[in-house]
Amino acid sequence: MTYADAVTGARSGRDNDVVVVGAGIMGAWTALQARRRGWRTTLIDAFGAGHSRATSGDETRIIRASHGPDPFYARWSREAREAWIALGDASVDGLFVQAGVLWFAHRADSFEAASEAALRDLGIPVERLSPRSLSARWPQL
Repeated sequence: MTYADAVTGARSGRDNDVVVVGAGIMGAWTALQARRRGWRTTLIDAFGAGHSRATSGDETRIIRASHGPDPFYARWSREAREAWIALGDASVDGLFVQAGVLWFAHRADSFEAASEAALRDLGIPVERLSPRSLSARWPQL
């Protein structure tokens, strides 16, 4: 039995409580949480876990909390982030590098503005910068 089989229960011969399709950040986190709750879980991905074709896998991917006005995904991604940090802290190589992100937007009714409001409501750090503040902080821009 491989490590992946042990984590997913793929060769156990038992029925599954949960089948998670997609082994990116959210899928892997969902499968991990299901296993921790004792659910028989299988995690599948068309190209295998951690492949370079994934939108949220591989070694250079992001976890973002900005998902417009709906707080569900922002809260969920923040919980996933904390779980990945804890998992990385328990591993030899670590899994998480804090980097931040810079988005440019200017409309008051934009996706970004709605995301900002949702993030603030959830207590997730976010900043709004004026063009002058932006230039002072990052002169190259």
